[in-house]
Amino acid sequence: MSWTASAPYDAEPDRLLWFDGATPRPVLAGVVASIVAAGAHGLDPADYDAAGIAEQWAGIRAGGASGPELALFDTAVSVAAARMAVAVHGGRVDPATMMWGYDIGHRQVDIADTLARVRDGAEFEGVLDGLEPAVSHYARAKRTSS
Repeated sequence: MSWTASAPYDAEPDRLLWFDGATPRPVLAGVVASIVAAGAHGLDPADYDAAGIAEQWAGIRAGGASGPELALFDTAVSVAAARMAVAVHGGRVDPATMMWGYDIGHRQVDIADTLARVRDGAEFEGVLDGLEPAVSHYARAKRTSS
């Protein structure tokens, strides 16, 4: 994974990736929906705190969230999205342990770039779809875990 802790946030004047001030960026609703629907990618939503993020999102949409609450939520969304991107891109199981005959050691995802593309308007679901390995084993594993 290529990402320093502050890289995605460095270019943000308010140090929030998913908000302009206190206003959610238009893509945020879709990112939250994708986290909640992690199962569509063969992932367990609980591994990404989907229920907590959905609950916090409902509170934020209702209004009145403080600056620290927005910052914590912003970070939680970034961490969940980054972890999902890595899991979808490289898989949650090392293929070497399955004796499938291929190595994913060279397959890295640039998390800072991925989050920036989504923040700038790319649909997170489409980004995740594009990160999936193009091997039949992955598609089969995804189908059986959904």
